[in-house]
Amino acid sequence: MAEPEMGVEIFTDWKVGGPIIVTGHHNNVDFENKGTVLQFEPNSILRYSHLSSISRLPDRAESYTVIEFWLVRTAENSTSLTIRTFNFPSESIFKHWEFYWRVTIEVVKQFIESSQQQTTVPIPSKSGLAA
Repeated sequence: MAEPEMGVEIFTDWKVGGPIIVTGHHNNVDFENKGTVLQFEPNSILRYSHLSSISRLPDRAESYTVIEFWLVRTAENSTSLTIRTFNFPSESIFKHWEFYWRVTIEVVKQFIESSQQQTTVPIPSKSGLAA
């Protein structure tokens, strides 16, 4: 989830071993994050390596962070999202990632909660009473 003015685009075929490239513009800087899809199971798991052009780190294995997203259905209308990361090459990169993901998780939470409220509100019948 990104601000529309960031112009974020994701390029990948979602195949394990294939590239994943995220481009955009943030704080007057163009960026290109790149990596490799390490694991992908639709509606379940996404694991990929990640190197941001903004980090200015060399394109070597030790410069890449691994990011995992796990979705697990916990009940009929409930899903758990777990995000795990490995191998941050520096404390400042970790702090940057942590800040932006804290904001992103809050946006996701608000979106889900507003969607739940919309689906649980009774729909009035023509007489104005709940159906």
